[in-house]
Amino acid sequence: MLGCESSNKSVNGPMPATMRDVARRAGVSLATVSYVVNGGPRTVSDELRQRVDAAVEELAYRPARRGRARTRPLTFGVVVPDTGNHFFSRALAGLRSVLRPGGHLLIAASSEERADLEEEVLGACVRAGVNGIVLTPCGPVPDAVGRLVAGARPSS
Repeated sequence: MLGCESSNKSVNGPMPATMRDVARRAGVSLATVSYVVNGGPRTVSDELRQRVDAAVEELAYRPARRGRARTRPLTFGVVVPDTGNHFFSRALAGLRSVLRPGGHLLIAASSEERADLEEEVLGACVRAGVNGIVLTPCGPVPDAVGRLVAGARPSS
């Protein structure tokens, strides 16, 4: 289930999952969740990392980005059915030409016209914390897109 079981409630429904919710779900300390989500400063065993990753996925947890100084370029994920297709390769080149001068990054992936791979790549983009995603679905927009987008919305 990709829902948020946070005890935080608002008039608009459940609040986004917090790091504390992830720690509770994974049965680990808040510090362990922080180490996994932020990549350190301490190492975490594979078993604990897998439990935290599973809880992050299950709760659709997204780290808050507010208050952080923007010292890195923006990163955008692009998922297309076939990067070898001339139309999509030209579109990717156009996106790169717009993003590169600003120092921004483009991560492109092909779904190989497979909905399951498309969903996998989208999830990886969201977990990686990309600033935006461009999706050219290979068929109907997967239900997972709605769940991913809902989980990625910043809290007010």
